[in-house]
Amino acid sequence: MTDKWRIYLTSTFGKLAVVRLDMGLAALAPEADKTVLLGLKIKLIDPDDRGFPRSGEFETLRQIEEKLNDLLRTEGNTTYLGCLTVNGTSHYFYYGSAAKDFTEAVQQVMQSFNAYQWQCAEDPDPQWTFYREALYPTPYELESMNNRDQLMQLARQGDNLNQPRMILHWASFLTEAARSEFVERIGEQGFEVDSVYGFGEHQLPHPFGICFGRIESLALEGVTNTTIGLKTLAAECKGTYDGWETSIVKQ
Repeated sequence: MTDKWRIYLTSTFGKLAVVRLDMGLAALAPEADKTVLLGLKIKLIDPDDRGFPRSGEFETLRQIEEKLNDLLRTEGNTTYLGCLTVNGTSHYFYYGSAAKDFTEAVQQVMQSFNAYQWQCAEDPDPQWTFYREALYPTPYELESMNNRDQLMQLARQGDNLNQPRMILHWASFLTEAARSEFVERIGEQGFEVDSVYGFGEHQLPHPFGICFGRIESLALEGVTNTTIGLKTLAAECKGTYDGWETSIVKQ
């Protein structure tokens, strides 16, 4: 378990889902001695209209999760991935070496929570494919998470996020010609160049930079669609998209 936990919303089989995931495991996966995917499914007693637990039940589920993780941690043969909640059910996922030990630990914990219906499952997964392809966020979801963090930082500084304003973006390119092509293509999308700059051809992989912008809304979906589009366009022009910023508007 690492300290790089994140929470994000996604869609699973057409249903809204919330995932809480140890994203730091991506740098460690797979662990050679933990080749079995282990799962605990708990049916919620009183989900809300979205299929998520209400505040009271959320606390009970937190206790189950903590007790199970504490018990498994003492045995040292599992790695906790995270939790996915969807359609009135919470799923807790681990990798380990023995399903029998996991099931016994679950049985021991759930004896104190006998109001719940639960089920264990196992599946061989030595490459941790489930973690990488089912739990880990998609590139769009990752971009949305990063943009949400930036928007929340603005909000904490008193920004009125409902106010459209100039948003500046940065990108850098392998050659001056590639940058020129990018300038032409973003111009078709209503962006205006703020400045161009260089770092010296031998100092950075992409030494030809550009700052550009347009007036936009700060709605998360719109910002993410913009940044995803700019990342794609920059890559097509042999460059990288380097991020965005804006001034704080408090009115």
